[in-house]
Amino acid sequence: MKKEVKAEKTGITLQKEILSLIVLCILLGLYIYRHYLPLRKSLQASDDKRPAVIIEIAGDVSNPGVYFFSQPPTLEEVLQKCGEQIGHLQITGSSYKTKLTTGITLRVIKSDHRVKVDLISMSAEKKVLFGIPLDLNTAKADELASIPGIGLRISQEIVNFRKEQGYFSSLEELKKVKGIGEKKFKKIYKYLTLAADPIK
Repeated sequence: MKKEVKAEKTGITLQKEILSLIVLCILLGLYIYRHYLPLRKSLQASDDKRPAVIIEIAGDVSNPGVYFFSQPPTLEEVLQKCGEQIGHLQITGSSYKTKLTTGITLRVIKSDHRVKVDLISMSAEKKVLFGIPLDLNTAKADELASIPGIGLRISQEIVNFRKEQGYFSSLEELKKVKGIGEKKFKKIYKYLTLAADPIK
């Protein structure tokens, strides 16, 4: 009789534990649905509102760094945004009204009353960091190696393929490169483009 009562109590306890676990799972599901999904949607929306133009400023400037613009800025607008007083300075190497495209680094060198501005391509690591695709047909092996999922071996295979077969006509052709299958292609294609870099 005692064994039957004990077995019955154990059965009831087990049922309560299972019921508690089910309730806990439902509550966890509701929490995720209520808090995680709206956050995910807002992050996706913020990705869609990414700045159109990303420019880096380096050299003899008060506030070097990376600056974001909603549309292609002029050289003058970029210098003003980083806090440079340029009214009395003569710029060489570029025009005030030069429109800049994303992925450019402005290297500023000041001397006397002149400012020399060199426009160079932003480093591959920074482009990858800011989501600016690298040109598959011009990027060097060490630049391609900065893409997550591509090491030096595969980046060299890409360059070798380009030398032997000529320029890529589509990103899909990457699948012909040794070491790049469908899975790897899906990881890396968003970091690449066939559009030429703004500055060579």
